[in-house]
Amino acid sequence: MARAALVKDGTVVEVVEVGWNWTPPEGYLVVESDEAAVGQTYDGSTFAYPPISAEELIYHASMRYTEQPLYLVSVAGAGDLSLWPAEINLVSRLAERARKNANFSYNWGMHDGTGKTVHLHAPQLIEFDDKVTELLAQNHSTFTALLDGVHAGAVTTHAQIDGAPWGRRLKRGIER
Repeated sequence: MARAALVKDGTVVEVVEVGWNWTPPEGYLVVESDEAAVGQTYDGSTFAYPPISAEELIYHASMRYTEQPLYLVSVAGAGDLSLWPAEINLVSRLAERARKNANFSYNWGMHDGTGKTVHLHAPQLIEFDDKVTELLAQNHSTFTALLDGVHAGAVTTHAQIDGAPWGRRLKRGIER
């Protein structure tokens, strides 16, 4: 038995274990290969994945940029604070109050399932806001670089988009 690609019209439609006495269906080619995968193209000598369209890559980058993760931001004396994108405006408004009143403080509810709150003083609220702004700017810069890379032909795979330096986030309890 050998591993082989079943190829129709230049595309791998199935990878099978076959004995070499086996005859493929009409219109199919059998090519012995340890690396071939369904969906790859075959040009008579090489297996390769077809190129991904710029539209698909841009859509993927847009989805990664706009997904609704739980962000993590480290603040001195408070540790890792979590926030949803919907809370970004609140952090900014709290920091604005903290800049006007050095005695202002706020209890920040954590999204870790414990129901705990963290008491933040004015300098911590300002730091929280600054770090959230940095995180958002980093994510936007990553998104912009990916779009430029797609248009320049340098970003050609989904792995490049997923592996880009997105800000610190939690998705389903897993930090990435």
